[in-house]
Amino acid sequence: MKKVIKWIAIFVGTLILLFAATIAGFMFFVSPSKVKPFIIENVENYTDSSLKINGEMSWVFFPHLGVNIYNSELKNSEAKNLIFKAKIKQLSVSIDWLPLLQRNLTVLGFSVKDSELTFVNKKTGEFARLSNFNLQTGDVSLTDPFKVSASFDYDDADLKTKHKLDTIVLHDNNNKLFSFNNTNIISEIINIDHKFELNISSNFIFDIEENRFYSNNLSGSSRNLKMSGMLIIDKLDADPVMLGKVEITPFDLRDWLKSSNFDVADINKLKYATGKISYDGHRSLLLGKVIIDEASLKHLSFNNLQIPFALQNNVLSLRDIKSNFYRGEMQSDIDIRFHSPKNITSIKTKLSGFNVAALLKDLDPKMAISFSGNGNFAIQASAIGSNRQEILNSLNGGGNLAISNGYINGVDIKYLISTAGAMLNRKAMPTNNTQKTPFQSLNASYTIRDGVILNNDLFLRSSEFVSKGAGSVNLKDNYIDYSLNTNLSNQNGNLLNIPGLPIPIIIAGNLDNAKISLDIKELTKSFAEMQLGRAEGKLNEKIEKGKIPKRAGKFLRRLFGD
Repeated sequence: MKKVIKWIAIFVGTLILLFAATIAGFMFFVSPSKVKPFIIENVENYTDSSLKINGEMSWVFFPHLGVNIYNSELKNSEAKNLIFKAKIKQLSVSIDWLPLLQRNLTVLGFSVKDSELTFVNKKTGEFARLSNFNLQTGDVSLTDPFKVSASFDYDDADLKTKHKLDTIVLHDNNNKLFSFNNTNIISEIINIDHKFELNISSNFIFDIEENRFYSNNLSGSSRNLKMSGMLIIDKLDADPVMLGKVEITPFDLRDWLKSSNFDVADINKLKYATGKISYDGHRSLLLGKVIIDEASLKHLSFNNLQIPFALQNNVLSLRDIKSNFYRGEMQSDIDIRFHSPKNITSIKTKLSGFNVAALLKDLDPKMAISFSGNGNFAIQASAIGSNRQEILNSLNGGGNLAISNGYINGVDIKYLISTAGAMLNRKAMPTNNTQKTPFQSLNASYTIRDGVILNNDLFLRSSEFVSKGAGSVNLKDNYIDYSLNTNLSNQNGNLLNIPGLPIPIIIAGNLDNAKISLDIKELTKSFAEMQLGRAEGKLNEKIEKGKIPKRAGKFLRRLFGD
């Protein structure tokens, strides 16, 4: 949209020349049809543009003398870098007839109705079309201020916009300036189901010699959002370059989204949002920082969330995002490369000293297995896609996790150990299942391959046992397949009454209701191997002491595979 101002200025300037030629023709001809060649010739001579008048022309005598031109087409030279075309349904100009007696021309105003303007930049390929273009002026003057009102629609593949403008134009011939005072712009922006208005008020200056359009007192609003800033558009005679700054005062972002028909069902709070944004047209760089004091989503909460961002060459970089995060801290870098048809996203995040239980409760309060404790977490990953499923299917990366002084909620490993001991020793099954496992430390690293988390080095230490784990979590199918091997500390062998026997535990199923159980097959196998090993040891001991004849001893050793 930054070039629209230049394009409209070109169009209006051409119209003024067209009006002047029309009135001049009126002074020499009577029949409107005789004026057509005169108008066309002057437009071509002075604007290097071709004019085609397809419709009728008529004089107007009330309330002011003037002329109407219907269904005309205006087009500039194909040699130009900026190709301009206009289809004008009705063009009207009013003049003061008294000065005509002295052969002077005073334009009282002009108007354009229901027109379409098309602009194509041959160098960059940029294309813009303004439809339903209407323009109305007051008494046009180079010495006195006059009113101008305009409206038009601008649409592209993603947005539909409607714009209205009112201003008072004043020409300063000494300083070669045009002032657009008390300018009010109302823009209605529609994106599928979303709709919001942007109101801008300011005094603008057009410096003719510098070819610069600017404002230092820009103010705007959109519902409960208020902002202020400045705007400069340079090089209006060539390729316009825009520079701008905007500062947003604190507002409730959730209320703004809701009033603009955005779905806010998953947003609880976005309070005291503020920000600063700048644009450098020389580098096509959008820079800014957004701060949200309280951000509470359906599954996550942040305090003092700070999001610096930069948008350049279709790459959105969110670097050094910071937030207070569940009594800890979050730091994150995110890059999104906007490419058709799929975006490329990379993320690097570190969570330090956070409350694991509080985070997991917000993420999913119905998790079959959850943790508590003081956590540290890191991830570095990338994905290609524009929706959740595409991102999960292509998610690759890795990271690590550490939790200290916590609990595993949903499984009592001590109870499972006791159950294994009772089963192997043929004793009564225990009943004291607390569904909790306290631990001193948990550490693990992981890799992610096409949406599947893989781990083979989990180490869990408790006061009574240590566990080593390995397995996978399929994020695409929401499925876990994991195994733990637990070994008792020497001083706690009485839990099992079989010191040295590893206890295998399986965690498998849907993440929402995964089942935790002893791996009976592996347990009995390990137990049998242990018993066999013990029997073999006792046999060797008796043979060595001579309690078994040598021939029998050799036979038994062959039998046990020695």
